[in-house]
Amino acid sequence: MIIYQMYSMTCHQLSERSYFIFDHKMAVCARCFGIYTGFLVGLVIYSLFSRIINYKTLSKWYLIISLLPMAIDGTSQLFGLRESFNLMRLLTGLLFGFTVVFYVLPVFLEVMNNTTKEDIKTIFKSFRVKKR
Repeated sequence: MIIYQMYSMTCHQLSERSYFIFDHKMAVCARCFGIYTGFLVGLVIYSLFSRIINYKTLSKWYLIISLLPMAIDGTSQLFGLRESFNLMRLLTGLLFGFTVVFYVLPVFLEVMNNTTKEDIKTIFKSFRVKKR
């Protein structure tokens, strides 16, 4: 399927590390599913509790702290110190995905707010295929 091919660029898609829905393997592993779900939840919460014109990002330490459980889980399994399980992968992904919203979205919104229509036209013109 094309969906599996698209996600194969960003996820290993190992069956033993993935969830199944109605006997069909998801296109991403449990950790990636957690990251995407956490990002979606973070977007909703950000829009409810933060002013959209607020471009401030949190301290970088929150991002580092949210990344640590995922890094510890992944590296400890990589070196054979322990075997992780899907719920742990999901939870560590959720934490990171949720947190990263508060860094990506303010920067994205600031860029979009400072981009003019002329800038957008220039960007799209650079993507046009030139006829010979």
